Parts: sequence; structure tokens; C-alpha cells
Amino acid sequence: MKSKGDGHNPIAKHQRQETNMTEFSQNEEPTITTPQEALAAVMRDGDALRSVPRELRTARLCASAIINEGWRELSHAIPQELWDETLSMLYGNDVDKPAGYHADLGSAHMNEERYDEAIKAYTEAIKRGAPDLEHYRKRGAAYKEKGEYDSAIGDFTEAIALAPDKADPYIDRGKAHLKKGRFDEAIGDFDRAIAVNPKNARHYESRGEVYRMMGRHDRAIDDYTHAIKLGTEEDNLFGFTFVDSAYEGRAMTYADMGEYELAVKDYDEASKTAMFSSDTTSFRRGVAHAGCGNREEAIKYFEWALERDPDFEEAKIELQKLRQGC
Repeated sequence: MKSKGDGHNPIAKHQRQETNMTEFSQNEEPTITTPQEALAAVMRDGDALRSVPRELRTARLCASAIINEGWRELSHAIPQELWDETLSMLYGNDVDKPAGYHADLGSAHMNEERYDEAIKAYTEAIKRGAPDLEHYRKRGAAYKEKGEYDSAIGDFTEAIALAPDKADPYIDRGKAHLKKGRFDEAIGDFDRAIAVNPKNARHYESRGEVYRMMGRHDRAIDDYTHAIKLGTEEDNLFGFTFVDSAYEGRAMTYADMGEYELAVKDYDEASKTAMFSSDTTSFRRGVAHAGCGNREEAIKYFEWALERDPDFEEAKIELQKLRQGC
């Protein structure tokens, strides 16, 4: 039986989809049909690699695009079978390749969720290069994805030792502690991250999640509210807002307190900026509406949850109750 109603908000893994470029200016990008057109396109704009048909993507073309656009932006557009040859073109064919080669190879494995291979590659990067907090952070992330939280915590601790004035490694370690159920340790790390950078909304949101899981509702509400305020101010500078998860966290806290009307309001705010809505979120919105007596709205959200996951048992049960007038 599948149960999703309890516990903290799950982190959904987005399916990676290659998208076609729509415009360079006002006109649609012409269809790329030859190797010459492909090379011309990526030399003009490395991101054009996403629009090149897979059969025209070569290691040389991928390397050219990366040089022009950047590694992080294009890693998903490189076919798996071309990774080694592409990296060799960027770093040379020497047997004793530098740390950067192994770090990039690790990132390639992470993108494909090959965590064991990623760990091996990051370990080589750590062995071959000067101490680099990002190599430890990335290997720690791979351990975390595997559920090896103690190893992850060890790597994040190494990263903190290399850069104690950086907030991100504290956040990394705090989230690993949270996975282990070590609430006090997680709060301690989030406190340190906030001390390093008190203007980052996501740090307060992370700490608010721990307080919510501990049942310390007032502290959770305070942190989520502060995250919403900071996030709105910060992100609007760039024309975006990323406060939907803070609204959702506060909504969950209000629901835990039985304040369903406040929960509904926050879920509505979250939906304005959320990039997607999971089956779990739809279920929780249904619970909040049911708590307010909004029967039709509750039914709608339970049905949406079941559209996303037909095996969602709790949604089935709550929907049946409403339809039977319970």
C-alpha cells in the first residue's frame, strides 16, 4: 500500500528533456541537417547543441559547444557514448588526466544517476588536484543520493574545513543530518549557514522544514515567513520568485496546526510560482480544502493526485469518504 500523506516534502527528480531552441532573434532557428550547419550553429551559440539531431552530435561538436557555452548548461545534451571522447578532446589524451577531467566525468555520471561511478571519478579528482571544496561537495552529494549519509556528512565536513566562510557546505551537511533524523545537528548547521549569509531565503526555509518536522510550529512559521519575505525581495531583482516551496512548507505547518484556511491561502500562493505540482502537493491541498469544508475543491485535488499517481492509496480513501458524504 502506497502512503504519502505524512513526512516532509519529497524532492521530486525532474525528468530531463532536451528542448529545441525557438529563436535566435525574431526568427525560428532553421532546422539543422548537416554537420556543417551543426558546427556553424554551436560556434554561434553553444546552446544550439540542444537543437542538433542526435545523429549529428560528435565529440568534436560537443567539445566546441562546451568551450563556447559552458559545461553545466550543456551536460544533458551530450550523448552518454560521447562523454569520454569529448572529455579527451577538452583535456587531452594523456593517461594521467588532470583533476578537472575526473570532476567533469563525475558530473556526467551524476547527470545519469550513476552514483557509484560518480564517486569513483570524484575520488580521483580529489587525489589528483589541490584541495577543492566542490569536489568534496559533489562526492558528498553522490553519497547522499545513494543513502550513504555518514559518508556524505564526512565529505561535507571536509568541504566546511576548506571554506568555513561558505554557507553551502553547511546546508549540504544539514540536509544530510536531516536524512538521518538528526534534527539538532541539522538545525546547528542551518544556524551556521544563516550566520554566514543571513540574506539567503533558502537557509531559513531549510531550517523551517526541520522545525516543522519536530512539531515546533511557531518556529517553523517564523522561518518560512522570513524566507518568503527575503525570497520575494531577493528574487524579484532578477524578475523571478522562488518562494513557492516556502509557502508550501508554511501551508503544511498550518495544516498540522489545524489552521486549514491559512493553509489553503498559502497553497494558493505557492501555486502562482511553482514550476510543477506533485501528486503529494495535490493531496495536501485536498486535505486543506476538506478541513475548510470545501468539498468540491477537495474532490478536485484528490482527483488530480490520482491522475498523477493512480496507486495513491490515501487519496483514494479521502476521495471515497467525500463521495460517500463521510
